[in-house]
Amino acid sequence: MAASFPPPTIRDVITASHKLDPGAPDLLAAYIEAGGSADDADPEYSQWSLLRYAVEHGNEAMIVALLAHGADPNLPSGPDGLAPIHHAAEADIDVTIQATIERDDLHYGFATVQLLVEHRADLNLRTPDGQTARDIAHASHAGIAGDHFDRIFPPVDGT
Repeated sequence: MAASFPPPTIRDVITASHKLDPGAPDLLAAYIEAGGSADDADPEYSQWSLLRYAVEHGNEAMIVALLAHGADPNLPSGPDGLAPIHHAAEADIDVTIQATIERDDLHYGFATVQLLVEHRADLNLRTPDGQTARDIAHASHAGIAGDHFDRIFPPVDGT
């Protein structure tokens, strides 16, 4: 007889995602099968959504799994009210600048933002203080990141 294990908790999923555990997407699937949601937020610590945690830790496999399970990239979470799309714009800045310098390719970067946009993230979504993902990129590194952001996501209608 197979051993019976309790269903994974949200903390189990967050910990696996944080550690970049290759089994994290399977743990997520078990969590959802047990009644959890891809949009659940951590009630004990930061109150961030699972997707925002995956973005924070750069766990692309987990981001893809969460989006496949219907996670909303526009859903604000945490006390600061940022959505994953805002957090991705901020988290991608240093990686984008470094990779752009190394590759000498001005169209490279903001990979997490690109992934979220492919899954219906709204680049015009505003933070509680009125900033968009584009504004976040432009506010960093004397606007260098913003220039790269605009090359990848050309402004439309003055946004």
